[in-house]
Amino acid sequence: MPRQKFALILALLAVPAARADVTIRYQFDVKLGPVIPPAAAAAVKQQVGGALGNGMLLRVKGQRCLSSFGPFTSIVDGEAGQITLINPASKKFASVAAANYFDQIIGQQQLPPEALALFRSMKLDIKSSKAGQTETIQGFQAEDTLINALLEVPDPTGPPVVVHMDIDEWFAAEGQAGWAALQREMAGCATILGGSMDPTAMLEKLLQQFSGGSGQLTDAVKALADPSRGAVLRLHLAISVPALVQLMQSQAGALAGDPAAPLVEMDMNVADLSTGSVSDEEFRIPAGYQEVPLQELTKSAQAGLAQAPKPPAQAPAEIADYTGPVVRPGNGVSAPAPISMPEPAYTPEATRAKISGTVLVSLVVDPDGNARNIKVVRSLDPGLDQKAIEAVSQWKFKPGMKDGNPVAIQAQIEVTFRLLDNPADAH
Repeated sequence: MPRQKFALILALLAVPAARADVTIRYQFDVKLGPVIPPAAAAAVKQQVGGALGNGMLLRVKGQRCLSSFGPFTSIVDGEAGQITLINPASKKFASVAAANYFDQIIGQQQLPPEALALFRSMKLDIKSSKAGQTETIQGFQAEDTLINALLEVPDPTGPPVVVHMDIDEWFAAEGQAGWAALQREMAGCATILGGSMDPTAMLEKLLQQFSGGSGQLTDAVKALADPSRGAVLRLHLAISVPALVQLMQSQAGALAGDPAAPLVEMDMNVADLSTGSVSDEEFRIPAGYQEVPLQELTKSAQAGLAQAPKPPAQAPAEIADYTGPVVRPGNGVSAPAPISMPEPAYTPEATRAKISGTVLVSLVVDPDGNARNIKVVRSLDPGLDQKAIEAVSQWKFKPGMKDGNPVAIQAQIEVTFRLLDNPADAH
């Protein structure tokens, strides 16, 4: 299934609504196994970042709800029975009746005959169990559920390829008054719009189209979309494909690592959960956006995701790496102190996508108080990563000291991007 359409479906599945104001913001983090070459890993992370975006934002206000995920923002108007899908990158939107929305999305899913046959021959086995672990997440008592999935993909040239998926999900424990009230607020869209917005029914429709009516895949996957469990507070997904890793290692012997170790890991965490007031502006289509048919909107997103990945953020070429001795603060070594901190700028793409958060960079503050060897440790968005590096490269510091002499210090700095009334503001 094309990435942009999968993101489109997930965005819809993630759209709850409520009768009061609720905001839930999720952050994603993707890690790739060591057997993937660094150059390929950078390209894969770039592509995944384009499909998933920086995270997922859910807002509800009365009978309206908003979901921002991947390349799309969707707005559900429960009173009008309408869904508006927005692509900020192309400044286009499409509005359709909620009752017809998902059928239109399914109607656009076209797989080649060979891929369709492969899909229908897959076997999926899912087992879930309560882990017995509890933890407080965002002020709620959460319980841990473990899900183990084995996907068997036929291989005409040999034995089937087995994909292992281990999912660790945390949901709020039942019986908590505050969580029960929040869930009631978030149940509005499904109630107002009826069965067309039931995520389990939508998932079943989608899978039945590809599985030829067989219930093997649908019955297994439907258990994962049980809406009665409410919103996920934390999720960890680990995917391993031992046969694929062994093949990669046989073709490039330098690749070390356990074939059974995760090839890809993804974490999803609730970064913000609040019942503060949500502005009506959040549910309005931005000025200057063009209305187009739904099919054209999805094609424009496909073209955006198909673009070649951008190279990783780099420091300006005129700033040479520091190659002298470097120490860390402590044991008689004082930390450097910033004395001039020009703020980073927003990119137009990040402004349109309403991306906010922090970029963690590592650097060396040299004996003259200059920022050198700047690298991104924790990414936020490729464009904002570059802006963070460009800003930090202009910072000036009082250098760290040892025995009364300035020394080069290894350090890390968080650069925060926050959309305020003026989208260009950042801290």
